[in-house]
Amino acid sequence: MMKNSRGFVLAISVFLIVFFALLFTQEFLQKSQSIEGVFSENLELQKSSFVVGNVLFEAASLLNTKVRASDEGVLTAIAFSDALPSNVSSQAILDFKSFAESDFARQNNCSIFLDVARISDGKAELVFSNGLQHDFDYSEGDGRIDFFSASPQVKVSRIDLNIASLDSIVDFNAWQWNPLGNLQVNIYYKDSAVTVKAAGRLDSSVLNSYYFNYSRGSLRVFAGLVNGKSSALRIEQDSDVNNATQVRFTAFIPLQKDLNYYYDSSLKYEQLGSVYGTKLAPLKD
Repeated sequence: MMKNSRGFVLAISVFLIVFFALLFTQEFLQKSQSIEGVFSENLELQKSSFVVGNVLFEAASLLNTKVRASDEGVLTAIAFSDALPSNVSSQAILDFKSFAESDFARQNNCSIFLDVARISDGKAELVFSNGLQHDFDYSEGDGRIDFFSASPQVKVSRIDLNIASLDSIVDFNAWQWNPLGNLQVNIYYKDSAVTVKAAGRLDSSVLNSYYFNYSRGSLRVFAGLVNGKSSALRIEQDSDVNNATQVRFTAFIPLQKDLNYYYDSSLKYEQLGSVYGTKLAPLKD
């Protein structure tokens, strides 16, 4: 009788050990699958961030403008870097859109929609959250830069303009400074033979023109009332001017915290049921 009891107890013990071992194994597998799922999800999130960043960077690289905004005391300085003549191509933008939405999306197992309608039409419009706007018109091939405020509440008080050309001017036609003007403008121009430095004040409510003339064509700077906008800036260059011209200018406005800016273009990214949308920002200067 004792032997039978011992056998029964041993059998029960073995059964319980096996039972709990199976429970432990099942729980371990479930937790492993859960951890693996979380790990895979994190990898997908990291991958999506990389994919989106890659598309945004390549798209912005096709455009001509770099931007940097910084606070300087009671003012915010917004610096732009451009080049004339334009090397922006509508076809290159459309070709990249096609590649991103097809081959690149397929390679990364996702869906991408890149809206470039407002930057592939011959003008790249860069919009600021406070109403400022920078337009780069490349429709004619030579290029034109426009900077203005669409909001009467945002006033540009000063513009620092730096121009570097590999050509050489034969002469220039300067605008007339106005000591009572409300727009401070500082110009620094340098080419292979000539340096021009000029500084003063302009009336922002009238059109002021400054011409740098080459043997073929000219580079023209307009400040003040341009295309119906006061305190605006326009820079354009004839396609006859042979060499590339680097244009950098900084506009100063009253201190503006949390200033956002982006092209009138957007990206939509979808993967595994998650949808992410963002605007196309310019490259940093």
